[in-house]
Amino acid sequence: MQQHIGDGYDCASELICARPEAEHLLFLDGDHAYESVLKELHLAAMFRSGCLLVHDTFYQPSSSYNHGPYLAIEDFRKEFPFSQVLHLATGLPGMSYLRVG
Repeated sequence: MQQHIGDGYDCASELICARPEAEHLLFLDGDHAYESVLKELHLAAMFRSGCLLVHDTFYQPSSSYNHGPYLAIEDFRKEFPFSQVLHLATGLPGMSYLRVG
């Protein structure tokens, strides 16, 4: 195991590019802004198989709290063919599982 220090997107893209054939697991728990999460979701297009776990995805339409992660996933999956998407909507903070390949 090795610790990687730096911007999460930059570190992850370097690691994925170094071993694109590997099965990757990314845990996304950033600033929760739609734009940031959408940028991080584009990392999925860089690898052949693996999954992303996205934190803070519990969607509450009646609230203005924390919509960014959920909405970014839903918009990105319109253009990217995840093989499986599972939103664990059991309450706050929520987690989503996105399978690639």
